[in-house]
This record gives sequence, structure tokens and C-alpha cells, in this order.
Amino acid sequence: MKKRFLYFIILILFLSCELSYGGYLFMQDKDLSEDGIIFSGFDDSLKNATTLIIPEYIYGKKVIGIGNKTENKWDKLKNISNIQEVIFSKPITIIYSNAFSGCYSINSVRLNDGLKTIGNEAFNSTRLENLVIPDSVTSIDNGAFRSCSKLKTIKLSNNLEKIDDNVFYNCSNLTSIELSKSVKTIGDSSFYGCDSLETVIIPDSVTTIDDSAFRYCNKLQSVKLSNNLKIINDYVFYKCYKLKSVDLPDYIKTIGRYSFSECSSLETIYMKNKIEKIENDAFYKSNKIKSLYIYSTIPPNGNGNLPINNELKIYVPSSSLEVYKNHNSWKKYKDYIFAIEE
Repeated sequence: MKKRFLYFIILILFLSCELSYGGYLFMQDKDLSEDGIIFSGFDDSLKNATTLIIPEYIYGKKVIGIGNKTENKWDKLKNISNIQEVIFSKPITIIYSNAFSGCYSINSVRLNDGLKTIGNEAFNSTRLENLVIPDSVTSIDNGAFRSCSKLKTIKLSNNLEKIDDNVFYNCSNLTSIELSKSVKTIGDSSFYGCDSLETVIIPDSVTTIDDSAFRYCNKLQSVKLSNNLKIINDYVFYKCYKLKSVDLPDYIKTIGRYSFSECSSLETIYMKNKIEKIENDAFYKSNKIKSLYIYSTIPPNGNGNLPINNELKIYVPSSSLEVYKNHNSWKKYKDYIFAIEE
């Protein structure tokens, strides 16, 4: 009877409390998983460790996740402030929110095949330099790599459908990003403040770019946009100082507020025949715009507060020249409107 009672107590502890194994801490919560356990950090004996190799099994259970759950929220892992390198084992499917957030020493991560989810702020403010995300990953959540100021290159999963909000926010040394053809949505502020990003190619799979996605990308010079976009949302390219030319795709109908505002090097813009609306201040203080081509025979509503300068020329279809000059949104530019040569 006593043995059964002792076994019962051990089982309860295993299911709900923290376990230690060789200095590694683990937890299992019945609300998290019945198939494995979660790595939650180091005990005091390993607090000075510099490499973290997460085992595949502990007490016969798969280690399927990484996270430290306290009072129904996810916190940073315990005693890992000195970790520089992290190597993941194959069974791991999820890195929970904040797992490595603020671990300033981490400069190398080897993510495993089989990983599916990288949680909110999971690697926020780490010192990662290069990143390869395996094709098994289908979800990278809000701010996962936010403020990773040393991050230079990223290879994303080929099965990722959304780059969530703030994922690469303020990754100021990011020089290149390869977007896979599975990506459909680029989230709000996802590349905000990526000061070193010079070129972006957005595949045709992308149908949505949310507000401020490339805001303050100060060195961005070239953008190839998806042919399946219909809206350029607010502030998307705000203060991209090096951007010189923009060729909007065929199906763009709306250009959002401040979307190309204060782009101080912007000189040429091409809008196709589907354009219907240019929101207030879309081109506010982009004072070097010389050539705006609008191929729609129907003048779009709004002019984006397009700055007037001595070199400005607005080109429209010859059949609509007078229509543009007399349209409420464009009549103040009538001396700058010319027919497109055919």
C-alpha cells in the first residue's frame, strides 16, 4: 500500500513540477502536452555554462518544447545568461514565448528539423549573426527575433505563410532576406528599422503587406513588389531615405497614408491602370519626386500631398489629359501634367 502511494506521489510530481537531470531543468504540464516534456533551464550547477545541447529524451520522455511557464505565462529560461550556442534536438516542435529573450550572449543557434513554432519574443535581443530556419517551421510569432542587432542574414522556411508583426523589428545589421514563395503576409512592422537592408524581393505569393512593414529601412534602395498586391498599407516605406524608384504592380488599387512619405531620394513612381485611391500624405515630404506615371484613364481620388518642385512631371494617358487637369484631386498640378507618349 505504501509503495503504491509513493508511486502515486512521484507520478504527480512528474506531471506538474520541475525536474532536474544533470543540471538541466524540465517540466511537464498536463495542459501543455501528454507526449513529452519541456526544457525550462539550468539549475545553479550549470549557470555558468556557455553551450546548451538539449537532449532528445529525459526519463524516457521526449523533450518536445522549450519554455519556462510561471503563473500561466511564459518567461525566459532559468540560469542561461551565459549561453553562447544552442543546439536543438530532433523531437522539439515548439520554442515558447520569451524562451531566450534578452540572452545577450547567444550568437549561434542550430534549429532542428521538426520544429514547427517559434513563439513571441523567443530570441528577442540575442546576438545571433546568421539564421537558417528549417522548412518544418510554419509559424514565427510576434517579435521572435526583435532587436537582434547583430543578425546579418536569414534563410526562412519554405513552408512559412506569415512573417508576423515585429519579427525582425530593429535588426539593424540585416543585409539580406530571402522570402520563400510560401509567404502570403508580411506583418505590421516586421522589418521596421532594418537599417542595413538594401534590396527586397517580395514573391508573388504575398498578398498583404501590413502597416510600417519596411519603415525606417534607411538604406533600402530597391524593392520588387508582389504582382498580387492590391494595397500598399500605411507607412510601409516611410522614411526609406535611399529608395529611388518604385514600380507598383498591376493590381494596386490603394496607396496608404505616409506609405512613401519622407523618402528623400525617391525620384520616379509608376502606377498602373487599376489605381483608384491615393491616401493623404502618401508622398509627404518626398521632395525629389521628378516623374510620376499614372496609367489609369480615370484619375485616382487623392494626390498623396505630392510635393511640387521645378522638375516635377506627372504623366497620364493622352485621352485623359484634360480630365486630370480638371479633377478635384489633381487640378492644382495642372501645369505639371503631361500626356504619356505612345
